[in-house]
Amino acid sequence: MLLATVIGLTPVRWQDIVPHEYVSDLVNPANAPQAEPSSPAAAHAGETAPAAPPNRSIRGLLTTFSARASWAATQFVKHTRGILIPVGGGEREAAVLSRAGLGFLPDALAIGILGLVIWGGALLVATRSLSPFAAASLLGYLGVLSVWAWDSPRLLYPVQPFLTVCFLVGGYTALRLAGRLLRPGKPHVLWPQAAVIGVAALLVLASALKSLTIVDSGVAAGDVTAGAAWLRQQTPADAVVAARYPATVYLYAGRKTLEYPSDGGPAELRRFVADQDVDYILVTPEFAWRNVDRVRVYDAYTAHTLLPLLQRGVADGEFALVYTDPQQAMTQVYARR
Repeated sequence: MLLATVIGLTPVRWQDIVPHEYVSDLVNPANAPQAEPSSPAAAHAGETAPAAPPNRSIRGLLTTFSARASWAATQFVKHTRGILIPVGGGEREAAVLSRAGLGFLPDALAIGILGLVIWGGALLVATRSLSPFAAASLLGYLGVLSVWAWDSPRLLYPVQPFLTVCFLVGGYTALRLAGRLLRPGKPHVLWPQAAVIGVAALLVLASALKSLTIVDSGVAAGDVTAGAAWLRQQTPADAVVAARYPATVYLYAGRKTLEYPSDGGPAELRRFVADQDVDYILVTPEFAWRNVDRVRVYDAYTAHTLLPLLQRGVADGEFALVYTDPQQAMTQVYARR
């Protein structure tokens, strides 16, 4: 009661909860930034295609609604299968099935799993095996995801236990129905229960095995703190640092940190360094998840513009290489002289 009173008296508008950019794109997808140029001439001039006027007709609204519904259905199909069956379904398996002429199988399996989840959930609600509060919470959460632009399985983790129970109930009912159709008039008492128990045990085992393969994020993505400790210990407290990922550097180095440009040429970079009174430039590999090869690389701008400029600056006496991380040699700190 106290929580409901606090929520009810708090002056929060729905615009404060839902990002304005998302609402704008949801109401009118044409407002979304245009990534492609309108023509080769426009591309050469650096222009983008103008946004189309919003279509307020019934057909336009139905088209927008259909696109949103298709997006939501695709995410539910893909991610529900992923959190319920944590093994298989990767790119390697998809490639093997595609070569065998069975490229449709992963999508068909995912659709079937989602169908069992929906069926099982409907049965739980119909038989009142699920409390009204739990049913309302589950439907409310999934309803929000249906209109939200999401593409990550972690958003289904809060309702994963519910979805698992619905999946098992739907599977059990489907097995009983299949038994009655295949062998009418003969009792099938134990084997559907045994099958569901076996599937549940396999899901638990698969989840445990999947957890064993989780690697340290620092191994897969690289050490995001590299160079920051040196900056904290060896630079003045009022030093200004330029880096590709300033938030992380500021957190660990405790220095004012700016993001150096991601485009432009040497002139723009020199102007940035002078205008912002930059004292140090931290060069690090691109922050990317590489769990397979674990090879660290620079982003294109750092590799082709920043590093050559800094190296020429060292030769001309404009910059000095003051630190190279012993564990991650691609992490370097340059000081402006």
